[in-house]
Amino acid sequence: AGIARATFYLYFSDRTAFLLRLLDHAGDQIAEPLEEMWGNPALEREALGAAIAIVVSRFHRHAAIISAVIEAAAVDDAVAARIDAEMRGFIETGTAVLQFAQAAGLIRADLRPAETATALTWMIERVCHQTVRQASEAEVAAIAEALAAIAGHSLHTDGTKNPTLNV
Repeated sequence: AGIARATFYLYFSDRTAFLLRLLDHAGDQIAEPLEEMWGNPALEREALGAAIAIVVSRFHRHAAIISAVIEAAAVDDAVAARIDAEMRGFIETGTAVLQFAQAAGLIRADLRPAETATALTWMIERVCHQTVRQASEAEVAAIAEALAAIAGHSLHTDGTKNPTLNV
């Protein structure tokens, strides 16, 4: 970081505190578009695509930080616990939105909300961690488009529009 060790410890009690602060920063960047996506219970293809594109783009921009934190979780229980809590929060929010959307007839009736929210959340995280961090801008856009298509097909019968609303 280019700062003296003593200066580092003025701001952070230890390496874990530093990693948790990095996780807070990166998590805030990614949580915002996810909240916007889950705030649209109709989950139309265009809205999904826009939110996923922002998540993927922000992951790409902060890839070094996010990757460092994810890798640190393998050896630091506090970091692993925080990542698990963040992911559980995304999954719980997604599950609630999918349950609401399903009850309102906005998404497929045969969908399993909890399992779908879990799969989509972890799919996006893993794809970002494994491919987006090393991708070019053009590849980032293509990956986001593919993830949005998968999500759209998972939630709607034809993957492009909401069958109930006919939008």
